[in-house]
Amino acid sequence: MSKFQKQAETRQSAIRSIVRDTQELRESIADGDMANAKLCMDAIKQSRRYFEAAVDSKHPSLADADQVQFTAAWVGYLDAAEPILAEVRAAKEREANAATDKQMDYLSILGYSGRKDLTKQEASDLIDTMKGGRHYITAEDNDDPEAFESVRRAMQM
Repeated sequence: MSKFQKQAETRQSAIRSIVRDTQELRESIADGDMANAKLCMDAIKQSRRYFEAAVDSKHPSLADADQVQFTAAWVGYLDAAEPILAEVRAAKEREANAATDKQMDYLSILGYSGRKDLTKQEASDLIDTMKGGRHYITAEDNDDPEAFESVRRAMQM
């Protein structure tokens, strides 16, 4: 078996794996088995790496027919995985917009004890509200317990 035949067989094997694992992914999502769904996604991504490694960079045109099949299989995977991928995107967005530790610490100093999953904007608005717009703490005051104590006293007025 020649090098090109081995590469072609590897590409076909990767495509078959993607198709098979995509079907299992759909079933896992339908059954609510997210642990198995994530395992399927990992297996599919590994099959993609195998496919890509089996494309000869000196003769990529030899894989054109396989590339068409691979693209169709990959589109099927993306379609099947969309519920999980959407959840991952939403989690990343929440994390990127989450209130900073400094904001949450400052809110705690101001007496806030509500939910901890605030966005940066919500935390900023809450800080402004809790301070009542009457008190200003500078960056230099962040390490000054007396400055924070003055805010606490003012909040009790």
